[in-house]
Amino acid sequence: MEGVDSLLALDQDLARKVIAREDLLNRMDVEIERDILDLLALNQPVAQDLRTAGASLKIITYLDRIGRYGYDIAKVTRQMEGSEHIRKPVAFRPMAEAGMSMLDAALLAYKDRDATKARTVTPQDEVVDGLNDQVFRDCVTHMMEDPRTITLSAHYILVARHLERAADNASKIAEKVLYMITGERRLQV
Repeated sequence: MEGVDSLLALDQDLARKVIAREDLLNRMDVEIERDILDLLALNQPVAQDLRTAGASLKIITYLDRIGRYGYDIAKVTRQMEGSEHIRKPVAFRPMAEAGMSMLDAALLAYKDRDATKARTVTPQDEVVDGLNDQVFRDCVTHMMEDPRTITLSAHYILVARHLERAADNASKIAEKVLYMITGERRLQV
């Protein structure tokens, strides 16, 4: 969320803080992966415990990607230093809030081992997808009306895509939680 906040306010200091967290996120990912692999090697879990370990390995990858999207959005803020918004990109906050809500629900489902809550996450992704489409259409219109907005519009399209992908990864986390709890796999085609 702070990556989006930095962009909306064009806050360079906040963007630098978000970017600086990248190393911490990478370290945490590596440490959790190491701990899970140690657990697998030392305890040889079976059934649900094995699914939990496997799901957790995937989940940390999705979390790392979500963190990377925040980092990338903060990098856009840094690239825009000295620029102003064409107009405030109003869809970014609702996209980020919906994605965060999805992520919070998925992680709570993981923590509580709650399959019902995990099943509520993916349907929320349609809201973010719709907002992503709206940003794309608006930006293409701006670029056609005023070619001077091409660079900024391209940044906006990229940010919307990052937010949409973050929500997709929250959905993937929920799907792994569902697998962890029930053994049910949702195949994506």
